[in-house]
Amino acid sequence: MPVTVDGQEDTQPTCPWNAWDRGMFVACALGILCLITFGVLNISFNLLESGFITFRESPFRSYLWAALLPVGALGVKIGWDFLQDQKRRTAYLWSCLGLGMLGVIVWVGAYACVYPTLSKGINEQIASLTVFDNPSPTSASVSRLNFAGAKWIDVVTVAAQAVAEIFLSAVLGMYLTNLYARHRPVRLVHDPAYAQLEAERGDLEGCIARERAGLGQANGNLLRLENQLLALIAYGKSLLHRETAKRQDQSEKRQVILDQLSEHLRHHLEAGASANRLAANATSSSTLPGNGD
Repeated sequence: MPVTVDGQEDTQPTCPWNAWDRGMFVACALGILCLITFGVLNISFNLLESGFITFRESPFRSYLWAALLPVGALGVKIGWDFLQDQKRRTAYLWSCLGLGMLGVIVWVGAYACVYPTLSKGINEQIASLTVFDNPSPTSASVSRLNFAGAKWIDVVTVAAQAVAEIFLSAVLGMYLTNLYARHRPVRLVHDPAYAQLEAERGDLEGCIARERAGLGQANGNLLRLENQLLALIAYGKSLLHRETAKRQDQSEKRQVILDQLSEHLRHHLEAGASANRLAANATSSSTLPGNGD
């Protein structure tokens, strides 16, 4: 069953990630990291330079004070997450974006006002020094200071920087959330009416998997036995051919020996028969009467 999100069923498939969305996601994440890092370091540096005994004795407290920037940005982002109406979310986002851009513009303007003083060289700073007593402060110079004795331009610069970093970081976090929601997968939950069937299906799938594993093992054993049988038959055939060849060689050798014996015996018999014939001829010739008798 589809999950209900913002009062509606989440049945719309999301589009896959592309190169542009990946690049924007990484760029926004790096932007948030840079804003928070720059804000924490800048605020902590200003607190350390303020000369307060609290921060002078424990410099780590300045970083804890500067941690209010990311916490504030997170709080603005959480406020946007609690809104359910899309129109309210859009108005909230554009309001935060407007405040953030206003903080950037005020911060840039205040920094531009003090930049000529900061850009003076060493020679200009030395030339502006005097050995005479400073004149009494005028009403114009006094009006530039607040109740604590700080310059209003410094107050405006720090406040505008903090506002810009808080709201711009929150807006980038909102954009990351929308970007991820655009590409997140469709979520599903189990239907209670089919819970038993799903459980039985899981059991059947487990049984089928085990039976398939057993069948595969049996097929493997069958193939192994067939291969062993083929190997045994091949070995038996090789033994048969070897024994046949061996017997054939032995029969051929025996035949050769018998042929040699028979040939020798025949020559011996022929030699004995020829000797007997010669003896018989000689005997017959000696017993016959002569021609002169």
